[in-house]
Amino acid sequence: MFQNTVSLWRRLTGAAPASAAAHSEEERRVSVRHPSKWDTTLQMVNGHEAPPVHARVQDVSRGGIGLIARQRFEPGDMLRVDLADGPERAPETVLACVVHVTELHDGEWLVGCTWSGELTAEELRAFGIPGVKSDASDNRTWQRFPSDVTATYRLVTEEYGGAFPVEVLNISPSGLGLRSREHLQAGQLLTVELCGADGRTTRTVLACVVHVTAHGDSWTLGCNFIRSLSERDMQALA
Repeated sequence: MFQNTVSLWRRLTGAAPASAAAHSEEERRVSVRHPSKWDTTLQMVNGHEAPPVHARVQDVSRGGIGLIARQRFEPGDMLRVDLADGPERAPETVLACVVHVTELHDGEWLVGCTWSGELTAEELRAFGIPGVKSDASDNRTWQRFPSDVTATYRLVTEEYGGAFPVEVLNISPSGLGLRSREHLQAGQLLTVELCGADGRTTRTVLACVVHVTAHGDSWTLGCNFIRSLSERDMQALA
């Protein structure tokens, strides 16, 4: 189950074979990686006080980051990555999901990650990427719509865990709002099975929990998809 999920994750985050359908112009723009020589620190999101790990940034894009660290991580690990601090910039972290890990030499590892949500032009510049224009699309937020979609989820980290039903409050190409009877934490990665209003159309997506709000005996979850749904996906689920 977990290996199948990781395989799906890699396809959804862009590691699909060259024969896959061509991405849109915006998807190609998102995936452009820029070389970077900044240093940063990483911290595991695992509910414990893990010590920070220093890393070098190899490249970065709106959709992901390549890091070189002296610690091995595993696909599925969630990391908090420090944005580079400028003299007028307050410290800030962003969530990243480890997609692949490659052993290098001298005890170093290349860690490829995807962000839980696209970086803005300002955040890219914090990593020393100059010349990235900021326009309306950089700072857009997809409007979320009420939905008749139903869903279940599984925790990616639990190979034999059961599927939990959740209420879909709203959905957009970049994420969805859920109401759950189970308490989850920001940073947890979910495999979400979406079922369209027709009761037959399904889509399996990977989502990262980015905020949790308690409401009585349930919790409202705000989740970002690891890769945005296409217009075709949204129409199929409507």
